[in-house]
Amino acid sequence: SVTGDARVIELMERYFRYLESVPEDRFLIGYWPKIRAGDQLAAIHWLYNRTGEKWLLDLAEKTHRHTARWDQGVIDWHNVNIAQGFREPAQWWVQSHLQSDYDAAERNWQEVRRLYGQVPGGMFGADENAREGFDDPRQAIETCGIVEEMLSDEILIALTGEMVWADRCENVAFNMLPAAFTADMGALRYLTAPNQPVSDAQNHSPGIQNGGAMFLMSPHRHRCCQHNAGHGWPYYAQHLWYATPDNGLAAVLYSECTVTAKVGKDATVTIDEQTDYPFGETVRLEISLDAPTRFPLSLRIPGWCTDAKISVNGQPVPVQAQPGTLSTIVRNWRDGDVIELVLPMEVRVHRWEANHGAVSIDRGPLSYALDIGEEYRLVEDAGAQNKNLTDEQIARLNKRWPAYEILPTGAWNYGLLPDQPIVVEQYGLGVGSPWTPDTTPVALWAKARRIPQWQIDMYGLAAPLQDSPARTDEPVETVRLIPMGAARIRISAFPVASTDPDAHVWSEPQRPKRLYDASASHTYAGDRVSAIADDIVPANSNDHAVPRHTFWPHTGTTEWLQATFDEPRTVRSVSVYWFDDTGVGRCRVPVSWTLHYRQGNQWHPVATTDEFGVEKDRFNTVTFEPVQTDALRLEVVLQPDFSGGVLEWKIE
Repeated sequence: SVTGDARVIELMERYFRYLESVPEDRFLIGYWPKIRAGDQLAAIHWLYNRTGEKWLLDLAEKTHRHTARWDQGVIDWHNVNIAQGFREPAQWWVQSHLQSDYDAAERNWQEVRRLYGQVPGGMFGADENAREGFDDPRQAIETCGIVEEMLSDEILIALTGEMVWADRCENVAFNMLPAAFTADMGALRYLTAPNQPVSDAQNHSPGIQNGGAMFLMSPHRHRCCQHNAGHGWPYYAQHLWYATPDNGLAAVLYSECTVTAKVGKDATVTIDEQTDYPFGETVRLEISLDAPTRFPLSLRIPGWCTDAKISVNGQPVPVQAQPGTLSTIVRNWRDGDVIELVLPMEVRVHRWEANHGAVSIDRGPLSYALDIGEEYRLVEDAGAQNKNLTDEQIARLNKRWPAYEILPTGAWNYGLLPDQPIVVEQYGLGVGSPWTPDTTPVALWAKARRIPQWQIDMYGLAAPLQDSPARTDEPVETVRLIPMGAARIRISAFPVASTDPDAHVWSEPQRPKRLYDASASHTYAGDRVSAIADDIVPANSNDHAVPRHTFWPHTGTTEWLQATFDEPRTVRSVSVYWFDDTGVGRCRVPVSWTLHYRQGNQWHPVATTDEFGVEKDRFNTVTFEPVQTDALRLEVVLQPDFSGGVLEWKIE
């Protein structure tokens, strides 16, 4: 489509002939191919539309038949799988003509948002996978998931002609994608959330699912996203304009651009588009034609716009301009004709009743976040990911490709007063990226009060929202709100603040304790050994909502955990709560364990007749003859082919 190189068609035909020859029992085998085979279906249909070869439709049917059954619902909760896979039934609808296939993509989208997407920005909380109970705006989405959602929306625009997919695409493109990168796009982070007041290199699991430096803006980590996220803006640019079945054109996603296409009776038209959208309200289209040509020109009216106006050569055009539709003008177009579309952008308050009554602020396609103030702290990250390089090479990499933590320089824990006036301040589009606090073309000013109990919690995240309105006696302040895409640390889902005595008094987040110094023979990088001594009792052995220690990926080995006391103490019992994620991962309760105490430099087994229990979903307690010691050690024998870990270790 871009190069016009006929070898592309030949290459794809040969490849698809190969796929046609693959036996049924070897076709799309394995987890990833089946889940994401909608991409293959799109490529097959693309080629069919250019060659008309009927065998390609048979290959498309074979592909659909071996694809995971997205037509039956959301069959996988991995964020990228959802973003890529949810649309597949609607792609197949082009051949099946079944209304149930057409409806399935919308149903899947709605189900995911109902459960995990009651947040601004158009995405959903799945910081690797969506997890039951983890639906707060602090839950994040993978950068790969963002760009795959955009592409799915762009594909569905073409398949269905429904402009709601354009609204959804813009929501993600403007409010989530820019903030996933540094402004120069030199680094990205794995996970981005609607409420993310810190973007650092710390481990935030299990508050988010993935352990490790998932919030670090780095060009060296997050390899899948480094390779995949680059298609976000190019595909977006490719889908600004669509051909229509009546030999016309549709301007669907607005951006400054130039398009050349065949229209009418094989005429060539070039349209130059000038706009500051999504910051500005006006889209200007100038037509270039060799001769007058009659064709339909359709302009998308976004779903949020209730008073769109269209003019041609300065004269108002009496056409339907209903929100969420295409407004079509059919006429004899002439060289130099100018169309102007005005999309008035009113400030709107969105109430997320299903998420504790939080509010977000929108203007046009942009949602707005608190301008917290950002401090970029340089992190020398190249060495951690490029271990085979010399020190000199690593130093050059760190200089050429810097990584950053982004830390707040101001308060972030504000609740809004949404009934108070919100003032719009416009600066105009300048040079360079508009997606920074300093260069944004527009900002809002709103009234707010701080909520002191809303704090960073033990996972290093903004504590989950509690019910609004939130009771606070803090003074009213005027705060600056900037587009979400310009805020790499941000609060965009706000509590409602109130001084009403009947408002909800928020609780401060739970803090972990330090019962003793914990150490281990090995701790998985995504876990923390301090979890065994934080006095946080799990709900069960498969509790992923509390901090944990595991020996992963060690399997079948003998490991140890150690408790070291500030000074010698007399101890007489221990209670161990094992981690076991049967059905989810490969950690199990151990085969066996023993307990030792330290005297001088020697370790001795405790004297006991109790069994060293390995039961799930409970503390396994061992009582022994009292000893005075400065340290205890568990020696743990892991099951063959499995790892293990501990959620809590109590000592009395």
